[in-house]
Amino acid sequence: MPATHERHRKKVFVALPFSPVSQQKLKGIFRYANGRASWSIEILPSIDLFSVDFFKRAAADGIDGIIASSSEMPDTLHEIAKSGIPVALIGNATIKRSENVAYISTDEDSVGREAALFLLRDAHWAAYGYVHSDYGGGWDKRRGKAFREALARHSENCCEFPAESTPNRSDEALVAWLRSLPRPSGVLAADDFCAYRVLKACAVANKRVPLDVTLLGVGNTETICENSSPSLTSVEIDYERHGYVAAMHLDRMMLSNHPQKVAHERCGVRRIVVRESAPGANLHAGLLVQKAFSFIRENAVRGIGVRDVISQLNVSRTLADLRFREIVGRTIQGTIFDVRLELTRNALLTSDESIASVCARCGWKSENHPKKLFKKKFGMSMREFRRSASSGIVVPPRGWEVPHA
Repeated sequence: MPATHERHRKKVFVALPFSPVSQQKLKGIFRYANGRASWSIEILPSIDLFSVDFFKRAAADGIDGIIASSSEMPDTLHEIAKSGIPVALIGNATIKRSENVAYISTDEDSVGREAALFLLRDAHWAAYGYVHSDYGGGWDKRRGKAFREALARHSENCCEFPAESTPNRSDEALVAWLRSLPRPSGVLAADDFCAYRVLKACAVANKRVPLDVTLLGVGNTETICENSSPSLTSVEIDYERHGYVAAMHLDRMMLSNHPQKVAHERCGVRRIVVRESAPGANLHAGLLVQKAFSFIRENAVRGIGVRDVISQLNVSRTLADLRFREIVGRTIQGTIFDVRLELTRNALLTSDESIASVCARCGWKSENHPKKLFKKKFGMSMREFRRSASSGIVVPPRGWEVPHA
């Protein structure tokens, strides 16, 4: 690559803790950055390396943007705040700055809500329960509250097992709580570690999983979920989207000639991974819809239609549409449109292409139809959306619901 072009590339530093979750975030960052020759990504294999001295040396050499995902380096974050370098922070990290920073966090409300809807959709339980995490905080409380409120909207009550001030205690209290639940019960644990503990307590309480207690965790920690007996159904948070959205906001800040307002965006549930602890009445239908949804996400820009999706499923269009209506609440065609609209929104936000060019690149056959759909979904025209984005006002996506098994 010629040196003259290299000088114009945006140097982006990515500092994430080493974990499977961070790998998903990094995948989202690369998914956004791929195809953008203006990015040069430097990955730090450990946040411990992102010391104040390291940051100062790197900043002296030139940094155009930073994506970080940890609150465990307060001194470095303080220096980043003073530098004015655009930064996208994933998770609970914060800095003292009034511009050129974007905060990307998990929509904890959607976690509790989607878990409740999963249980409500598949059966009517004698009782519902939520088990708090001993290591939780605000995120745990928000998940539990959303779970409880979603059940209340369907006139169902929720029994809660509270967090204890002494972690690693005896599980006698949890066993007693499980024994108090009538059979069958639908239970959400705050995370997969908590769900694993509940699973062991069920064995002591002589509660069969999933016959007496249907159990969901959160996080889809595969090492735990797939090696438990029975294996654990889990709500999977869309961490890849965390990374994608962080990169999108960072790109907007780096491309702007003016400081951008502070942005906040929350990312929700990707899917519910169905295993033995909560198989669900619609397991086959759910897997069918997940397969179709994955195909749509990967091929929406290619102009696919309903027939292309059906060809991947080996079922009739009537049956496929029926399953989509049952689980997603709309047709296959509507799902294709929603995915394309999300792609269109991101393209308008991050490129200077004409609207016609953006529509073509996102798989639309013409620009008139998507213009109407876009205005209906986001409440403004594509031109108005692009104008508001350039002024630093980012419209949060209403998004599409991810189908669950």
